[in-house]
Amino acid sequence: MADGEEPEKKRRRIAALTENMAVEGCSVGDWDGRWSHVQKFLERTGPFTHPDFEPSEETLQFLLETCKILVIGAGGLGCDLLKNLALSGFRHIHVVDMDIIDVSNLNRQFLFRSKDVGRPKADVAAEFINQRVPGCNVVPHFKKIQDFDASFYRQFHIIVCGLDSIIARRWINGMLLSLLSYEDGVLDPSSIIPLIDGGTEGFKGNARVILPGMTACIDCTLELYPPQITFPMCTIASMPRLPEHCIEYVRVLQWPKDKPFGDAVGLDGDNPEHVQWVFQESLKRAAEFNITGVTYRLTQGVVKRIIPAVASTNAVIAAACATEVFKIATSAYIPLNNYLVFNDVDGLYTYTFEAERKDNCSACSQVPQKLQFPPSAKLQEVLEYLTENASLQMKSPAITATLEGKNKTLYLQTIASIEERTRPNLCKTLKELGLADGQELAVADVTTPQTVLFKLNFTSETCSIKHEETPRVMFGVPLISLRKSGQMRQGLPLVLTHIVEFVEKHGLSKSGLFRLPGSVKRCQELRKSFDEGGFPEFEYRDILTVGSLLKAFLRELPGGLIPEPQRTDLLKVFKEVADSKKEELNQAVKTILSSLPEEHFNVLCYVMFFLSRVSAESHLNLMTSENLSIVFGPNIFPVSLGPTMVEEQGQCNALTKHLLDNLIHLLPNIYPHASTSNTIKAAQNWTTWAIEKRIKRFLEKVLLMYLQHYYILVPGVHMNCVKQDITILQKKLQTLCMVLSLNIQLKSLA
Repeated sequence: MADGEEPEKKRRRIAALTENMAVEGCSVGDWDGRWSHVQKFLERTGPFTHPDFEPSEETLQFLLETCKILVIGAGGLGCDLLKNLALSGFRHIHVVDMDIIDVSNLNRQFLFRSKDVGRPKADVAAEFINQRVPGCNVVPHFKKIQDFDASFYRQFHIIVCGLDSIIARRWINGMLLSLLSYEDGVLDPSSIIPLIDGGTEGFKGNARVILPGMTACIDCTLELYPPQITFPMCTIASMPRLPEHCIEYVRVLQWPKDKPFGDAVGLDGDNPEHVQWVFQESLKRAAEFNITGVTYRLTQGVVKRIIPAVASTNAVIAAACATEVFKIATSAYIPLNNYLVFNDVDGLYTYTFEAERKDNCSACSQVPQKLQFPPSAKLQEVLEYLTENASLQMKSPAITATLEGKNKTLYLQTIASIEERTRPNLCKTLKELGLADGQELAVADVTTPQTVLFKLNFTSETCSIKHEETPRVMFGVPLISLRKSGQMRQGLPLVLTHIVEFVEKHGLSKSGLFRLPGSVKRCQELRKSFDEGGFPEFEYRDILTVGSLLKAFLRELPGGLIPEPQRTDLLKVFKEVADSKKEELNQAVKTILSSLPEEHFNVLCYVMFFLSRVSAESHLNLMTSENLSIVFGPNIFPVSLGPTMVEEQGQCNALTKHLLDNLIHLLPNIYPHASTSNTIKAAQNWTTWAIEKRIKRFLEKVLLMYLQHYYILVPGVHMNCVKQDITILQKKLQTLCMVLSLNIQLKSLA
């Protein structure tokens, strides 16, 4: 059959089915048995159905005729979501996307073809689904989500997000919260529009169910979305070392200066001419500093902040999201509660936990947020706090206040004329601006459609500037600050030694140590205790949670445990020096590590020797040096988001493994409880145990072969005889293993 005949044959078959559809009880485009796969779930009970579910035919009719779904995003996740929802019986679907199709989308966004490049994603996706799924009506919207008002969103039963932007997630989260209605302080359930959110990054993904006003919202778990890593301005302006530095220089500094497409034209990452200009200028910048690696694709990734995507991960997360939509729309099954994590970087790993609401959430708590500043603090400091605080992460906050009975804009960044007029206020103190203790500040930002209220509390001049609910004393603090504040002993942070000593005493044999997460709620409690200056008493049940705390402490160190430029130098040496030149590689790595700041060097030595002791017990905890490098690589060597993120993180993990495997050649053992003798002894114990286990398995196989051969040749033997023979042979086997074990131990001592 010719290549062109197959699609035509499918179209004729669909047309024939449509013409011959059943007459009774079927909507337009239905035929006998079309929804039998859905009816099996909705017209009978089962062991996994909701306790209150009552099977009926009306539920399917609700899906087919009434239920309206909004899909936000028609990219990698959106294409899969639209397909899954349409084939599950949802016929009234709207899709919103502001992007156009690029040739780079075609490898994973399967609703698009080469001829569609340059067209709006929403339009093409809707056309494809409407053509391929009879009776389905997908309505496209080639717009931003901010272009619609509350009445548009209020018409939908469920909203599903397949976004690659945290800002957009927070905005739609705020919109759904604004639609909630309360009567005498009690939430009206009919005003709740469930939000199903999915996200992917390389081989990792997550899906979550949000019931606005009832469960944790996007802003409640904002710490799960770390602030986007940016390059220091001094680096990109004066000392670029990476191709990304050159591209950032052109994007941030050269574009506003040269204005290549006119004064009023900003850089548009979706405009090929703009990206091409940035690419060419970045090549020139890279040539000046002898930097290689600037490509058009990398330029696109830096300019558009592209997150690496893998089609298989998109398919898994989209399937999870579509399943949750089906559960909620039909009430047939209990929905996810409420956060699913997926990871197939190394094997396949999934984990579900309940994200909890924050009492002081800036989006859903309905109480003014408290800000504590001294009267002499400048407005610039307030602005920096709003953008840098992990619980807020605002992008361009506009601050207004009521002064002398009138609303006054203190600072507005998004409109050039007003920004210029209000810029002098940034240098004024809060007292000079006329603000008083207890004053309410209204802050608007692109991350939310609502205005966030803050209550200003003046503190004494000696108090540090902080947010009352989220003190940061030990986590997320530079190591040098911990030393100056007296939070170190013998060059090590007290919080670090407290954690490591507990794990070393109680957790080295724990299977899943560092690999499995602990209790989110307990982790928050322990962090709060540390940040308040205390040292909580851990319990045995806290082992996994304490392991998560250790990773969080390392991950949140400003600049990382191995900061620039040492991080870049290490990766460069690790890539350039061949494995065959191991001594040369170790010497180069050792030289770079010795140039680390003293606090960082001490912590690195302490942590790496501790991890070597964890690895020595891998026969119990399953955490070999390779597994530890996968878990701790992202915490010791974090990489920035970008199209090469997955590849770079793999290199960082390999470097972490090299450090662990060659530890005694690279770092000094400056802490007594990290002695090499203990590590070697543990390794010898592991060797003895492994050899014993292999011998035992071999002898058991011999025993089994003997029994099978003997009792096949001698039929009719009574079962008691078999049991007696097995018991005798097992005792002989145990004696033999004891002798072998003794010999092994004597040889290891010799």
